[in-house]
Amino acid sequence: MTDPEKIPISGSIEKMAPNGNVKLTTQTVKLATQPDNPSFSSEDGTDDTKPILKKSKSVEEEKNLKYSFMSRRQKFTVASISIMKFTSSLCYSVIAPFFPDKASEVGASETETGLVFGIYALTLFLSAPIFGKFLPKLGSRRMFLGGMAVGGIATIAFGILDVFETRGLFIGMSFFIRIIEALGCSACITASYVIIVNEFPDAVATASGTVELFNGLGFIAGPVVGGALYDAGGYMLPFILLGAIMLLFALLTYFLLPIQEKDDSKIETGSLLELLKVPAILITAMATCMGAVALSYMNPTLSIHLAPFNLSRTVVGLFFLLVALCYAASAPLWGWVSDLKGVHGVAKIIMTGGLFGAALSYFLVGPCPIFGVESKLWLIGVSLALLGFSLAAILVPILRAVLETTRMAGLQDNMATYGMVSGLFYSMYSLGVFVGPTVSGTLTDLYGFGWATSINGLLMLVMSIILCSFTVHTRRKHRFAAEEESSDPTHMGWVNLKSVGSIQTKAVAAQH
Repeated sequence: MTDPEKIPISGSIEKMAPNGNVKLTTQTVKLATQPDNPSFSSEDGTDDTKPILKKSKSVEEEKNLKYSFMSRRQKFTVASISIMKFTSSLCYSVIAPFFPDKASEVGASETETGLVFGIYALTLFLSAPIFGKFLPKLGSRRMFLGGMAVGGIATIAFGILDVFETRGLFIGMSFFIRIIEALGCSACITASYVIIVNEFPDAVATASGTVELFNGLGFIAGPVVGGALYDAGGYMLPFILLGAIMLLFALLTYFLLPIQEKDDSKIETGSLLELLKVPAILITAMATCMGAVALSYMNPTLSIHLAPFNLSRTVVGLFFLLVALCYAASAPLWGWVSDLKGVHGVAKIIMTGGLFGAALSYFLVGPCPIFGVESKLWLIGVSLALLGFSLAAILVPILRAVLETTRMAGLQDNMATYGMVSGLFYSMYSLGVFVGPTVSGTLTDLYGFGWATSINGLLMLVMSIILCSFTVHTRRKHRFAAEEESSDPTHMGWVNLKSVGSIQTKAVAAQH
């Protein structure tokens, strides 16, 4: 039998009852041997290792064991956030097939049209960190529901732009209403990230993948429904109808979304600068920004690029649909893969592949003038399909990558941290959504669609190389640290049982 002075355990001791029994809060505790003795053996040579105590599964642990077996509370949470994602993406993307042409009718340039798309994201970029900082005080549920209501009202208001026939009023009111709509969206999406981490701490990417499925469906339905409603009833109809639907869904969500018990108005929040000082957080935030650029880059220019093919508004909407369809179809898969255990940094690996795929799609959709190939509908279609799959690979694993990064950085596991991190990464995402259409419109004005998309493809390629290099470096450090830990007895769970008195005697007795 091994020296009972030292017995390795995997787990933590919470307290000892008067009768000497030990209460454990983590893993199963087993009697094993010291490093110089390979195994416990009885006199007959058989393995004599037995567990002292087995951990009983708590309610919180059972909730996180398998995402496929969701509780009623989790189902309502996913349903609420999915509804919000669907309606917000629907209202955001509805203008893509017809707004550029409507703006050009009043004399707006492509750069101004791109800014109308981009001001939405710029507002998100500036407001998300603020909402994240004040989220513990306001409460994630209250912020979520209020944001949905504001977004629905602003969508309806966007429909009145049809009455402004002069360029100045049309563009000015477009900016103003788009800013209000963005503030509502910023509030509810920042809160939704915190709610997902709160409810699915061990399956954030899987839950996020399911939610992103509905986000993709919203982007699918938006251009198609927008084009069809515009053809049927003119400019005002899509906004009045979809804004009313969003308000109706906000009311439904009020009854579905559970109260978040972990909201705490007394928690002090940290600083965004402190978060950005962590290299892993900074690089992941940069990758998030580039993924958003890839998502939004062609919003103001794709319909114009398709104009020579003489397509109807509905067919143009179908090309936007292709991206969203591929995104929605692959989002749950990327989420499930990102949550796989035993592979360090798998979320960043998937994001790296997604950035490379996005780079390839942007080189082809133009196509790049260096290739000397004429633009064809089938090539545009293939490029957009590849872009949809790639965007899901970039954006769905973000929550898992962020959660892993913040835990490795040693940040506190509380609502304030979740709020700050959620605000930071949604802010970086929004920055990309702003930069994408803004730069795209300007570059298309200056150099044409082919060169504009090729420049973006080059940036995606560079970001994929940076993220890949950092991920490889991090994995090597993680492997080296794991090898050191396995060879160092001080990191193997060894404890001196003499320091806890009679636990030594009880543990040895339990072995027999």
